[in-house]
Amino acid sequence: MTQSAHRHERLLSTVAEVRTVLCFRVPEAALRERLPPGWRAVPDTDGAHAGANLRLPLTDQQMVLDADGKPRPAARFAPLVVPAMRDGMDVPAPMVIAVITAHVGEGNYDPYGNAILAKGEVRRCSTTGADAITSIEEAWAFECRDGTRLSLALRYVCGVPVYGRRDFKIYSGARPEFYRIYRVEHGEDIIMSKPLGIDRTQSLAFKAIGPQLSRLFDGGAQLISIAALPWTRREVWLDQGTGGSAGA
Repeated sequence: MTQSAHRHERLLSTVAEVRTVLCFRVPEAALRERLPPGWRAVPDTDGAHAGANLRLPLTDQQMVLDADGKPRPAARFAPLVVPAMRDGMDVPAPMVIAVITAHVGEGNYDPYGNAILAKGEVRRCSTTGADAITSIEEAWAFECRDGTRLSLALRYVCGVPVYGRRDFKIYSGARPEFYRIYRVEHGEDIIMSKPLGIDRTQSLAFKAIGPQLSRLFDGGAQLISIAALPWTRREVWLDQGTGGSAGA
């Protein structure tokens, strides 16, 4: 896909990354506090994630290229994404209400205007036995200066990823008039889904505490699904009329 195919859009970056996506049902009152006026959360209706109103894609970038194909620093981050809509919209759109990011190097780490810098660590180990069964063990940890902490320790048996492709706009909760366009290809392995009765997790420990997370995850948050995306190719485009900047 080239820039000439989208006259009013500008390619910002092309990213290769690994993601582990946790989908939750969290208290609606806590989401209302984080959404801009006029917007409301709309729970997901997709089969594997049905009922979820908050997505947490833990993201480990492997490669970032700018619009000219030059390499840029990669990052590790965890955006809080709400399927949301306002009056006049036909369907919900993802809205980023915060991004916990461990960004190193030059460039803009805060394209949506609501990033929280953190120290971040990711560990991932893959084991395939003589029976050809592969299990993954991974650990994620983000720690912010304000006391916000996010961690996941997960072990699961791999399935066969399903190819998917999506083009969509993703909005900023801090500046709701601003959005970026994602054109994404990925392989998705549904590890756990309450709606579908799937569970290949072998161990799971999740913690989200501190001023950025406690209201969302304390008192009634339910884990609806977990998806592993062992590979994702994501193009980031900007509508020329929205302003904004690149970032990852």
